[in-house]
Amino acid sequence: MIERQGGVVFRQFRGGGGGGTIRDASLPRPKNVLVSLVVTLQSRILDLNRFVGNDPKRCWTVLLAAIVLDTVSTVTMKRAQQKQSLALLLSAYTGYFLSLSSLVMAIQAIDIGVAYAVWAALGTAVVSTVGIIWFGERNDATKILCLSMIVLGVVGLEMSSS
Repeated sequence: MIERQGGVVFRQFRGGGGGGTIRDASLPRPKNVLVSLVVTLQSRILDLNRFVGNDPKRCWTVLLAAIVLDTVSTVTMKRAQQKQSLALLLSAYTGYFLSLSSLVMAIQAIDIGVAYAVWAALGTAVVSTVGIIWFGERNDATKILCLSMIVLGVVGLEMSSS
């Protein structure tokens, strides 16, 4: 017989010892849902880390994903500020966490100075461009020139490390 109490499933059983009631172990306890989620997320991150390994192409792909996550998180933070939304703010924090985790994976086969410079500079350039296009931030020759110099500096750094 199955009985539910407060969202928890209990099964009645009869055994050689007189029977009793046990909690269905297949369903997590509500207070352990977060722990279960964290353990699952950690396992997936470790699997991805092993998959990326020391393969430079995979590391560059993960670095690009980190840049995209960072950019989306920054734009989400701006929207959270405009809308006063806690949910958007928490999703931005989650995106930053995933971005930094991706950066950590990327440095397995990319020099840390190069990886960080690419991540920071391209993230800055993309966020500035999004700010100009979506949020109507100022757009003048000085800003464009400085963003171009940032990107050229990263390209030069990459060329010098090859």
